[in-house]
Amino acid sequence: MFTNQVACTVYERTVGTDRMESYIRHVIPAVYWENKQGQFTVDKSMKQSDYILCIIPSSSLSDYLPKLNDLLVCGDCDSAEPPETGSYIVMDVKNFCYGSPNVRHINASQHVGNI
Repeated sequence: MFTNQVACTVYERTVGTDRMESYIRHVIPAVYWENKQGQFTVDKSMKQSDYILCIIPSSSLSDYLPKLNDLLVCGDCDSAEPPETGSYIVMDVKNFCYGSPNVRHINASQHVGNI
């Protein structure tokens, strides 16, 4: 599968012992990352719909899969906390780990616009 980024960092959203939001950092190597732009129709009017598409090949999968409300960052981030800019909330995860080994993957995406 074609990849265009060295890695992406997933910040798993958890609740700590003090009931405060905390994150567990996971680095996933060799992913395909795309910023997509488009439009969609709502009530006969066009709305802007931008979103991030992150495809994780099955060969890059580890013991952790992104899930809803995790944060995605393009690249390998060293920080234990997600950056304030450039991180995206995962809003959709699709498992395509079937078929030929060359095309098995996970899609994680996040809508960025006026939805």
